Amino acid sequence: MMSTIPKPRREDGSPSNWDRYLDFLVHRGVPERMRPWYVRRVEGFLKARRPVSLLHVTAEELTGYLQEVAAQAQLADWQFRQLVDALHLLFVDLAHCPAGKTIDWDWWKTGGRPLDSDHPTVARSSPPAAGPAFARATERFPLLKTLARTIRAMQYSIRT
Repeated sequence: MMSTIPKPRREDGSPSNWDRYLDFLVHRGVPERMRPWYVRRVEGFLKARRPVSLLHVTAEELTGYLQEVAAQAQLADWQFRQLVDALHLLFVDLAHCPAGKTIDWDWWKTGGRPLDSDHPTVARSSPPAAGPAFARATERFPLLKTLARTIRAMQYSIRT
């Protein structure tokens, strides 16, 4: 029977943070061919934000990065969902970052992409707010954000 003891990955024998992340991806059932892409997505965030540590990342940094990537529209929808999943796994499940627990990850996975400006339902419920009238209204009436998020979660249209 072969030994299941992992090979030392650092000089002191401890796994590096990337090795811990890769092991976590294996544990979560992420297919082997997708793991390098998860690492690439996380590297993109780390390069763009350069946090001191994962525990010091704020919710604003995470959502700001997701807003920027969504606005650039360079990723296909499935790639954007992969980015959200990669960051979610890192910040919530692996690093237990307090800010990561405040993010509505499901919203970002399903509806975090900005709508086209000519889309009939431009009343997005969460960042990025599309449409200045709705954004102003949600500042005065925060209940509108909650209502719109609930409507979207139920897969209904704002116009219905």
